[in-house]
Amino acid sequence: MNNYSANRWLKNLLIHLLAFYKLAISPYISTQCSYSETCSQYSKRSISEKGIILGILMTFLRLISCSFDPLLRYFQKLRIKLIYLVTPMILFLFVSCMSFSYEGGWSDIVYLEDEDSFFVTTNKGKLHKFNIKDGIPNANWSYPKESKHTSYSDPIFYENSVISSIFSCRGNSCEGEIFQLNIKTGELEWNINTLSKISSKMAINNDILSYSTLKKQDEVSNDKEAEIHFVSLSGKNYETLGKIILEGENWTGINLFDEKFIVSTLDGWIYSLDANIDKNKNISIEDLLLDSKKFPYSINSPLTYHENRIYFSDVGGMFYSVNINNFDDSSSVEIDNWMISSPIFHNGDIYVFTVNGDLIVLSDSNLQLKNKFSTEKIIVGDSKLVSYDSGEYILIPTEKSGIEVLSNKESDFAESQGNYSTDKKIYSSPLLNKDNLLIHTQNGEILFFRLKSRDLFYCLDLNEGKICD
Repeated sequence: MNNYSANRWLKNLLIHLLAFYKLAISPYISTQCSYSETCSQYSKRSISEKGIILGILMTFLRLISCSFDPLLRYFQKLRIKLIYLVTPMILFLFVSCMSFSYEGGWSDIVYLEDEDSFFVTTNKGKLHKFNIKDGIPNANWSYPKESKHTSYSDPIFYENSVISSIFSCRGNSCEGEIFQLNIKTGELEWNINTLSKISSKMAINNDILSYSTLKKQDEVSNDKEAEIHFVSLSGKNYETLGKIILEGENWTGINLFDEKFIVSTLDGWIYSLDANIDKNKNISIEDLLLDSKKFPYSINSPLTYHENRIYFSDVGGMFYSVNINNFDDSSSVEIDNWMISSPIFHNGDIYVFTVNGDLIVLSDSNLQLKNKFSTEKIIVGDSKLVSYDSGEYILIPTEKSGIEVLSNKESDFAESQGNYSTDKKIYSSPLLNKDNLLIHTQNGEILFFRLKSRDLFYCLDLNEGKICD
């Protein structure tokens, strides 16, 4: 009897705690969970109906399915030893289901030579323009003036304008904005509001802009789909042409290769769409689709184009090479982990970088494995190949150790040559500009290093508009 009372008391306590969380905490935070019945509601109902142990177990399974249901099939395929490699990523995705906000700051720094200026979108969801004058970095303008949004989009350019995007989410409700600004003044020329988060890359072919959003779901059971939008640009104006629906959520956005819009999804699809769009015809998948192919697992890596082929990896640890004109002409090799950065092509070799720190060297002709090295770092962005002082180096952005420098010489290939040191978090790729190396940190700071000496000579906090503390 006492055990029964204690159990009922504990059940009621958990239910009241969940109710308090929903009323007092949940309204003030965001979440990435995609169910219409929130995790707290589901947990409360499960504990009430099924008891403490079974209710908590059901809640745990619900949280797992929230973020990485596609990965469950993947883990069935993995050998036991690989579980140790991906466990940190599993924990990251599990936490992301309950995360308080989307974490931005992934934008690369983009240099526009005509303006001799740099553009980047920070973790606060603000697009910034800055330059270096008389050796001193200066912030020029930012948009919007106040923002609680975030962004995964790199800025792109059209005529005398710059285009980017921002978005924010509360629960299942998201809103975003695509906008075009005057390059010199930062003045808003037009914007498009969306009721969805916006995928990272946008692409322009001639005067056609394409971007990707998540289709709004009517029911929890609906499979997620991507909406690919097409916009006609004309100076400071735009015209919406229409959209098409693709199977599966799109994380990596739109790529423009060989006058084709190439899109991948978490359902394993790769789509090739005709980028030469007739503005006088209605937008339809039948008219635009050039090729498509479904691969076994979710595709969330960047798509890279090289010599008429597309290169990417899936969450099953496979690396693919696909003919851009015939997706059935494809080959693959197992790399045993996720790739979240673009590979480097060099002298007939492909350098593939996996998230757990492996540098894998493949033959460009047949994807044959030639060598494998461990950097013992978490690789978080696209690596760069650079030459100076009669040496050739691979620059690898790592999460918390700055930019790792590896030798690209045959005699000591992949051996560490030091780093551009910082303890600030990085999720973007470094930019080489003249004799400098620029790094965008997670907190919206721009670090300026001397390329050869690797000395940090300036730090500009774009979010605060001042020199870093």
